[in-house]
Amino acid sequence: MRIVSLEPFLTDILVHFGQEKSLVAVSHRCQGSEAVSALPKITRPRGGGRAGAGNSLLERSLCSTWLDQAALQRVNPDVILTCLPGDEELWPSLLANLEEDLRGLLGKEARIFSYAPRTLEAVFRMYEEVGKDVGAPAAGIDLAHRQKAQFMDWCDNFYDRTRNKKVTLISGLNPFKLGGYWVPDLIRMASAQSQAAG
Repeated sequence: MRIVSLEPFLTDILVHFGQEKSLVAVSHRCQGSEAVSALPKITRPRGGGRAGAGNSLLERSLCSTWLDQAALQRVNPDVILTCLPGDEELWPSLLANLEEDLRGLLGKEARIFSYAPRTLEAVFRMYEEVGKDVGAPAAGIDLAHRQKAQFMDWCDNFYDRTRNKKVTLISGLNPFKLGGYWVPDLIRMASAQSQAAG
């Protein structure tokens, strides 16, 4: 299986699953091991592409950065992992259209899988889904179970110190930003009250 990962968090998961040899290209934002760093980068920041880039559905919607379709064609993936923009309810029709355009570009069937976990339970489910989608279901289940157990153990250690306390996790200073998505779930697991919306 030839895999392209367009998100750093998905690349990290694939490496954890031992799927580095299946990776044929990644986003320019993906860093990590020497093997990952040496892979072709098939994206650039928006505005860093050629004049006229972004005219096709693949270029506009497959990832949040500029996509090099010629490079994508050269690496000839079987599977692309990404995080599509917009409402997840719209993903099925968008995925169908993207896969149709991808078929035209590659001259073969290829699958696109999108993930955007926003809660802690969704993160655990995502591990299992990614494992299933790349042919490593046991690795996905194992990671979900082990990380859930680690988080529960970690939160148990904080329980007495954080019970009913208000906790703020700051994820950015300029602009000021509170940790969101699954972070409030983790704070609540430790018996505290998150000051960020969950």
